[in-house]
Amino acid sequence: MGKNIEDWSARYALVKPLIGMVHRLQYRNIIVKGRENIPKEKPIIFAPNHQNALMDPLAIVFTTPLQPVFLARADIFKSRFIASILRFFKILPVYRIRDGKDQLNKNNETFETCIRILKKNKPLCLFPEAAHVGMKSMLPHKKAIPRLAFLAGSQTNYTIDLQVVPVGIFYSHYSRFRSDLIVHYGPPVAIKPYFEMIETEGETKATFALRDKIFTEVSKCCVHVPDKENYPIYEMAFSLLKPFIENEKFKQNKPADAVLTYQYLIVKLEEVLRSDPDLLNKLKDYTNEINLLKNNSGLTERTLQKGKITFTQAIGFIVLQLLLTPFSLTGLLVNGWLFYMVFYGITRKVNDPQFVSSFSFGGSLILLPVWIIIQFFIYFAFGVNLALSAFFAVASVPLGIVAWESGQAWLHFLNRLKYNRNSKSGNIPFKHLLETRKKFIKTLKPFIV
Repeated sequence: MGKNIEDWSARYALVKPLIGMVHRLQYRNIIVKGRENIPKEKPIIFAPNHQNALMDPLAIVFTTPLQPVFLARADIFKSRFIASILRFFKILPVYRIRDGKDQLNKNNETFETCIRILKKNKPLCLFPEAAHVGMKSMLPHKKAIPRLAFLAGSQTNYTIDLQVVPVGIFYSHYSRFRSDLIVHYGPPVAIKPYFEMIETEGETKATFALRDKIFTEVSKCCVHVPDKENYPIYEMAFSLLKPFIENEKFKQNKPADAVLTYQYLIVKLEEVLRSDPDLLNKLKDYTNEINLLKNNSGLTERTLQKGKITFTQAIGFIVLQLLLTPFSLTGLLVNGWLFYMVFYGITRKVNDPQFVSSFSFGGSLILLPVWIIIQFFIYFAFGVNLALSAFFAVASVPLGIVAWESGQAWLHFLNRLKYNRNSKSGNIPFKHLLETRKKFIKTLKPFIV
């Protein structure tokens, strides 16, 4: 198992940019911070937070020039075909008690491979939570990274200069096409001081100390809400107060500032909720009421923040969309079926919401290249020359994105018209929704901004 899996692979290097192009299409913005923190010519263990199933390892793969080896749960290796694909992409299995006690011994081979990888100054990646969670909050970290680090230490007479690189992964939306992805590589945690702690305080204390240190450093790079009991209040604050923070504290509204904005809000909210139980209860009531009214209204948070659309804005939008119609309509006609299959057909029966984007990405990875090739042969069969056939086939991709963006813009436009109608009709639940949102903002804003 894992024979030479750590060695640089030419086939991997060839396939990576091809898959990377499809991965890039998934996001409007991919922002990488702290890439200079990744040590060179040293053994590395990447330690990212885990929120979005298979998209998380891809976030690491496509934001670093390295070829890291990943550890993943063993049950996904059951199919020989799948197992061969996973090993091609440098993924090793880790067996858990639920896989059967008789399987646990197989971990010895995996760990031996990991030690060999680290001894050769090659990168590993382990998710310290050992499970993904669909919220802006981390699960408690397991002890896998400290144990592996100390095993590497014991087999090198504690001379290995191992570095654990904390990584924060943030998605503006977990499954929506053309969302934002931010990957933040934090300053590495050197393991040698913990080797010294083993000698002075014992391995158990050193294990817990390193585990807690990694948790702290990862939390600095990602969005982590410690208070899971009151998580809905944090979510509501993220939605309603984020614009004020960006405009008044950061003086700008950039995707790159999203993590900083959320982190700032979390710190402030923790102080407020911890010190004032009455305020906490009031915010709970507001949050529950807003969520209920918003679900019943069918309006998005984006629409509620934008508010009414003026006549001038409406005319400007329609004119712009009419100008884009030749492109968006072509993109829809050519790629509409593909969008439906990838984002609705394939993911319809996915039970775990955190796997939706993984399955849609997998569908895109298979169907998009095939569809481009089919288009090429269709154009060529109808007498279009070779160069133009290739151009038209490839051009269908940006046209598809234009169609998607145009469709989303029309949905938002119709939502804003609905906002106007509700405002004029005196819709009581709608009016109550706006009032409750204002109360939430008015209650918290003095403590936050």
